[in-house]
Amino acid sequence: MGISPQTCSFNAGVFVVDMRKWKENNITDKLEYWMELNTKENIYGSQGVAAGSQPPIMIVFHNRYSRLDPLWHVRHLGLHVGSRYSRQFLQEAHLLHWNGGDKPWVNSARYSDIWDQYYIPDPTGHFKPMGSRNSLTV
Repeated sequence: MGISPQTCSFNAGVFVVDMRKWKENNITDKLEYWMELNTKENIYGSQGVAAGSQPPIMIVFHNRYSRLDPLWHVRHLGLHVGSRYSRQFLQEAHLLHWNGGDKPWVNSARYSDIWDQYYIPDPTGHFKPMGSRNSLTV
């Protein structure tokens, strides 16, 4: 593939797509090609659910993406250690990503009180937050 391990990449959990260009460039077909090839030849492994989407997206979009302002993807909110953000920064953010094990809709998580501000109950009643949570503010 000729992709250096030092190459800048991105998290496929959050990205913005120009659907016109997606269709023009047959992106779905390209992604499916890499996913199918991996099931036959184990090219990029099978490290759980994420392995199904992250590697083919990184391959197909190698050197074909634009960077978003960091406020459009504030991540690591669901991790026990690491990123601690100021309240002001989080209030200015456009998208908060609770990647990691702690999710405010499942259990106590850092900055759950911010998630609570935007939570709208599912009108169909199918989705309900699990467990009892107490917001942890840091």
